Amino acid sequence: MTNRTNRVVAVGVMMGMLLSGMTVTVPQTAGAASKAKVTSVSVTNVKKKKLTLKVGKSFTLKAKVKVKPNKAKYKKLTYLSSNKKVATVSAKGKVKALKKGSAKITVRSKTNKKKKVVIRVTVKASVPVGTPAGKVTPAPTSQNVDVQKGIPTPA
Repeated sequence: MTNRTNRVVAVGVMMGMLLSGMTVTVPQTAGAASKAKVTSVSVTNVKKKKLTLKVGKSFTLKAKVKVKPNKAKYKKLTYLSSNKKVATVSAKGKVKALKKGSAKITVRSKTNKKKKVVIRVTVKASVPVGTPAGKVTPAPTSQNVDVQKGIPTPA
């Protein structure tokens, strides 16, 4: 018989069973979520789940998923930023610091949405261009200032 004929016969048999009062149980097809068991989601290149960046800088998160069976199709992740004005994150985990503040980046398994890790991102202001970082000019002291004239004297 052809494939079309097989389908017609199967539908006819099921209709007859339904009309006779029999119950028909159709097994559900098992999807990826029911076949795979995600045990954990982690980010391997961030310590203590905290990340500090300067405005304009970026950092790529390296996420790891433990799943059984160990197949790539069950290891897909989603990334989400809690404050897109401060820090954004791409679909590949690249975090970009936009302005001073804080945000939480959530890395979640697509297979089991309950398995996730949250990274706290703190964005600090960058040093303005032309300002030497860490260089401070000392204020004049009473030892090298002429008090009457208010001008520094040579040491």
